[in-house]
Amino acid sequence: MNRHEKIRRILAVLFWMFLVLICWSRREHLTLEGILNFTPERPVMAVLVMLELFLLKSITFVIYGNILYAASGILFSLPAAVFLNIVGSAIMASVPYFMGRKAGAGFLNSLTSKHPKLSVLKDVPQKHPLSSSVMIRLLGILPGDLVSMYFGAGRASFSRYLAGTLIGLFPSIVIFSVMGMSAGDITSPAFWISVAAEIILVLTSFIILFCIRKKSQKSE
Repeated sequence: MNRHEKIRRILAVLFWMFLVLICWSRREHLTLEGILNFTPERPVMAVLVMLELFLLKSITFVIYGNILYAASGILFSLPAAVFLNIVGSAIMASVPYFMGRKAGAGFLNSLTSKHPKLSVLKDVPQKHPLSSSVMIRLLGILPGDLVSMYFGAGRASFSRYLAGTLIGLFPSIVIFSVMGMSAGDITSPAFWISVAAEIILVLTSFIILFCIRKKSQKSE
């Protein structure tokens, strides 16, 4: 690596560190109420702000993705909210993927050493990017940003990885969009159906994860 390349990488790292520090210092405003207070009333501007927040989520760990889904449900009609959340999810999944891809294969060892849980993904990115992305996102057992970086560093097929990610996230996208849409009346059937659906999704994830672990222990 030549001198100019080293300087470029150092500046890039410093830029991301600065951005993360800014986000962390303002984290108390990155709540559902804070986002709604900050989002402008004009629809086009509101869409742009929401997409910017999804981009921010992709490079920081201080925003809970489901909060953005719910905020979209509050601000827009259900079809528009679901569509916006799908686009936002694609942004959230793509940016860290390409960050990991840029970092290279050596980044895999670094990620695994810092986050041992990622070791369960060994050889997954190359062999089963679609099905594994679906399962990981449905189960929610690993931090989404780290998973995206891991798949990128592992040179997984981007199209299959992204398709699997969006399929796996789709239930949460719909559930939290409906929850946000009906948040003004928590006695409404739509709100409680969405809450029940989220509970069922979480319980199902735990059951699937338990079965996977039991099967793994038996094979060992």
